[in-house]
Amino acid sequence: MEEILEIIDLTEEGLGVGKKEKRVYFVSGDVTVGDVVKVKVTGEKRGVILGEALEILNSSPYRDVPGCSHFGYCGGCSLQNLDYEQQLILKKIKVYNIMKKIGRIDAPVKPVLPNFSFYRYRQKVHFTFGINQNKLAIGYFDRKNKWFPLTDCLIADKNLIEVAHYITEMLSSYKLKAYFSDDGVLRHLVVRRSFTTGKIQAVVTAAKLNFKVKEIAEKIFLNPQIQSLTFHENPKKTREVFGPGPTINFGDDFLTEELLGIKYHLTPLSFFQINPPQAEKIYGIALNYLNLVKTDVVLDGYSGVGSLTLPAAKIAATAVGVEEVKEAVTVAGINAKNNGINNIKFFTGKVEEKLPWLLRKGYRFNKIVLDPPREGVKKEVLEEIIKHGPERIVYVSCNPATQARDLKILAEAGYYPEEITPVDMFSQTMHVESVALLIKIG
Repeated sequence: MEEILEIIDLTEEGLGVGKKEKRVYFVSGDVTVGDVVKVKVTGEKRGVILGEALEILNSSPYRDVPGCSHFGYCGGCSLQNLDYEQQLILKKIKVYNIMKKIGRIDAPVKPVLPNFSFYRYRQKVHFTFGINQNKLAIGYFDRKNKWFPLTDCLIADKNLIEVAHYITEMLSSYKLKAYFSDDGVLRHLVVRRSFTTGKIQAVVTAAKLNFKVKEIAEKIFLNPQIQSLTFHENPKKTREVFGPGPTINFGDDFLTEELLGIKYHLTPLSFFQINPPQAEKIYGIALNYLNLVKTDVVLDGYSGVGSLTLPAAKIAATAVGVEEVKEAVTVAGINAKNNGINNIKFFTGKVEEKLPWLLRKGYRFNKIVLDPPREGVKKEVLEEIIKHGPERIVYVSCNPATQARDLKILAEAGYYPEEITPVDMFSQTMHVESVALLIKIG
């Protein structure tokens, strides 16, 4: 069975969305918003008709030429065939529609803040080792979960790609093989570049560190861009990058990054945004929404290495960060000390456990910033915040769907979103960050 459809939207995975006679279609293939396509129906799942594009009958006026040779099967950059200005419009519509559908709120959504560069913006990349033409190679997994070798990745900083291939060549010269080949041990390569200094941090994970680690490290350090090198053992039979260790460090065990005038000490395993210029915009918006004065007491839920806690503390009377990952809390403390910020405290633990504990200890937060993982904020945390009654809440999110779900709960309790600002952190993909300001009514 075949249908003629106009593509009116895209899914998170980059599938084209079409509608006909009140039925929704998801269409695979090289399609984008505005295309009129002939579609072969291939099945149905959960009330959605699945199809495959056979032919583009009328090409979208917004269509662009993908720059990447891996486009189509990689799955990482599903919007490369869409003009960048239209990408931003699509993301704004996405945030607005999600807020209305899931959050039942009609808050003003500002235009999406564009990326500083819609290619070469990633300052951290994770590769998986494999074998290509009988040689060790780095690669990604495609849409069908099959590994493929990578020559370049257009959204990654060029220096990271060059260093990744250089490290792979060094490892290959010692006859080391990829984990899923016979007698292979090498699993992953993670490279991160400081946007501030240009220096690079690399982590090689292996099922077993049973090779000449020190000798290989000495050769890798012949590349002057590399400041930090870590070999990490992960014997678990999973695709998880990091395991129980041990970990062996060479060179410095950190990189330095700077945002909003604050220097951050980043260890090999600590989380930090992969796009520092855009992260700086997000944190700047969040601080502006908080409207801090020197008498404020601020809570930063899900504080990580202190990316929002530290700049807040420079203005407020006190800032408190809560973070579940112990290493991140340790690094946050180092960051506070290195920046001479003393009116700040970090606590290790889950926000749903630490927030009630802090309130019992006598803390009173008049302003709260939340920057949770994709799963959003636990309902019990929202209930505790509502009961506590801060005057202002700022919610930073990488997942508008869970953000909308949580904003609905807050809005019903009198915290209606005044404004939402989306930020394009991941150009060429459907992902979008959003920052929401909520002020207590009444």
